[in-house]
Amino acid sequence: TTNLACNAPNNSLTGKIEHHLRRMTPIYNEKDELTLVLGWGMDITDRKEIERRIQLNEKKYRDIFNYSQAIIATHNIDGYVLSTNPAMLETLGYSESEVLGKNIKDFIPEEDALLFEETYLNTILVNKKQKGLLRVYRKDGSKAYLLYQNY
Repeated sequence: TTNLACNAPNNSLTGKIEHHLRRMTPIYNEKDELTLVLGWGMDITDRKEIERRIQLNEKKYRDIFNYSQAIIATHNIDGYVLSTNPAMLETLGYSESEVLGKNIKDFIPEEDALLFEETYLNTILVNKKQKGLLRVYRKDGSKAYLLYQNY
């Protein structure tokens, strides 16, 4: 069985590029000789256009994330960092590998760790959002104060 994706240069009626998926299946006789090829196809132009739009949107949001001067990070509900943007890394002096997969509690003073779980994580669970001030340690040991507004 073979799948073929074809891009027709244009539809002679509309002048637009069309995308077609073709599937071909060889049929052999009892002597293992090719006797027939079954084929079908479908127009996947709309699907390709949706995929193109999704890629453009993903690029737009990735650019906002990467080029923002604001600190942007994501974490799971237990506080483990899933992603971070260059502004955060630059502000705190860490490399991406030093931050990803680590718990936010690893970057805050010990006395704030309990408050972090009670006030921040639990509020996120209940209210789906939280804002406030977070004290964190930079890589050089100095403290930074970050205003946050998280959802």
